[in-house]
Amino acid sequence: MSRQARACAAAVALVALVAGCGEPASDDSGDAASAGFSTVTFRLWDEAAASAYRESFDAFNAINRDVHVDVEVVPQESYAEEVAADLADGTMADIFWTTSDAVAAHAHAGDLVELDEALGEDHEQWEPAVTDLFTRDDVLWAVPQLWDSTVLFYNTELVDRAGVDPTTLTWDPAVVQPPPVASSADADPAGDARAGEPAAPEASAAPTPEPAATPEPVDDTPTDTLRQAVRDLTRDDDGRTASEEGFDPGSVAEYGINTDLTAPAVWLPFLAQLGAVPHEELTLTGPEGRAAFGYLAELPAAPPVGDPTVTARELFTAGRMALFQSTSADMRHVAEHAEGDWGLAPVPAGPDRSVAVVDGVAAAVNAASPNPEATIEVLHWIASADGQSALASHGVGVPAATGAQDLFLRAWADRGVDASAALEAPAVVTAATGPRAQDVLQSVRPVLDQLYRGELPLAEALATAQVAAETELGS
Repeated sequence: MSRQARACAAAVALVALVAGCGEPASDDSGDAASAGFSTVTFRLWDEAAASAYRESFDAFNAINRDVHVDVEVVPQESYAEEVAADLADGTMADIFWTTSDAVAAHAHAGDLVELDEALGEDHEQWEPAVTDLFTRDDVLWAVPQLWDSTVLFYNTELVDRAGVDPTTLTWDPAVVQPPPVASSADADPAGDARAGEPAAPEASAAPTPEPAATPEPVDDTPTDTLRQAVRDLTRDDDGRTASEEGFDPGSVAEYGINTDLTAPAVWLPFLAQLGAVPHEELTLTGPEGRAAFGYLAELPAAPPVGDPTVTARELFTAGRMALFQSTSADMRHVAEHAEGDWGLAPVPAGPDRSVAVVDGVAAAVNAASPNPEATIEVLHWIASADGQSALASHGVGVPAATGAQDLFLRAWADRGVDASAALEAPAVVTAATGPRAQDVLQSVRPVLDQLYRGELPLAEALATAQVAAETELGS
């Protein structure tokens, strides 16, 4: 069965189940207990996702009338602290959302149920890269729910006016690197020829050369189209582009692209395309780091926005930025706030190909759950395409269950957005995970911001950021 056919079947099943549902998945666990239900608590931090889960659990109740699911939302700002406190106090929800960096610490502390025995070891129904994020020592510790990948948002009007195709942009670090300085041996292979004079011939006669072969056609396709596109998309208050004479970089009306180096979604894909994804540790001072950050530091056609409180996402939704590299997790916000039409494209392709960096959220099971059997029933449901169909149909995020992904694409197509770039990158990688991964990324942000704003030279900035990362990892 095709992905589309599976998604249609899941959608039909969901509608049928909701139509004949029994007890709704409300938040009134007291009523459920008095009615003889087993109550399973499910915690997450996203209100929009919570609404979709409640719809999904309504369908679950149609076939599991003896299990009530109580959905609770904790604000993301305090989520990690409350989870840690509640696990320690024994008051944690039965099932809860977790991140790729947090799951390792929870598993190490013995707070989670190993899921391979409960769900089986065949995980082909989920996106493989996301499954890997929640697998430690060949053990699955959380069921993948939603994932996001790095993408390039574009303002349709601005790219059309400039004649830029955002789906075919390429970048090449060689365009901002000086050519290597030739050594004396390179300049004079014979070793004793004087400048301007041919080298002395060899004493022995050389064989008669074969006729020269017809030269191969030269591929003059530009290896870097991103820099020119950014300049064509950057305009000052008088409407001049950064490619035109008289452009005023001090009065920018429209920016070409965000190169805010404090955002990992900007620089991680460039580093990944050079083969330097930080799986175990973050290495910024190697040749790949110098090439990626050197390119990004010289990419802007104008200085960054003077007001640091104005984010790149706000500039994009206000129609003042043509290209906005971020993650597909920003799709809902952009859809709600963008003043004009927009679309999605893959991140600009490096010397080899385009590579997207993926991350995700998953549902873990509290090892101290007082209702283990009912909890596993709920877990089976949210692990399935049917269980994730409500998430897909509401466009909350890319569902990890591959059978629900076409439903996600159709939900966005109904809103006028082709979301395929969020799912169909030529290659995907995952960045470093672990209990300190986010802390390490946060530690380098202030230094990379100084590089972004031209306050530190490249080598000094990368060396300082490397020290900050190693200090954070060792603290």
